[in-house]
Amino acid sequence: YLALILLLLLLLGTTYLYPYSNLSLNKSYTYNADNVIVKEYVRDLRNFKKVYKNDLKENGFSENMTSRVDYLLKMSEQKWLVKKNSSNMKRGNYNLYYDVKLLRESLMDLETEKNYSPETESYLKYTIDACSTIEKDIIDLQNSKNASRSQLQTQYHNLHVHFMNCFRIFTSYYEAAKKEELNN
Repeated sequence: YLALILLLLLLLGTTYLYPYSNLSLNKSYTYNADNVIVKEYVRDLRNFKKVYKNDLKENGFSENMTSRVDYLLKMSEQKWLVKKNSSNMKRGNYNLYYDVKLLRESLMDLETEKNYSPETESYLKYTIDACSTIEKDIIDLQNSKNASRSQLQTQYHNLHVHFMNCFRIFTSYYEAAKKEELNN
């Protein structure tokens, strides 16, 4: 009877301290985003969407570019990235990894389609590199069975920041590509 209680306490302790471990009863973690970062990110998203919506009205870009922007916006507006309260994060979110990989590959296709100026090309390359960083972050999270709660908080925070950086670099690319389109 005592052994059963000790085993139960061990499982509960492991579940709390190491949420993604093999012994955890519930392989999820509650991520608490930095509200200042979220507020700033949501503001940047809102501002970009206004510009983008205006550009769509003016037919400034090809359908190829708009489909990539729409996809990036969909990824950038995931609930855990834009909400101020905590988010429940499950281990092994393979869909997120494949979504980022698909975005990176489609941006690589953009790289070969157009002849951009060196500045625009560098923004696109940095966006592609940022996607690669996000992919690595996601793989690290998927492999973090023995990570403690504080380690997971750091990993999710880094992933959050990398998503924000990717979005910001992409907006710089978008503005530079738009300027090139208008000048042609």
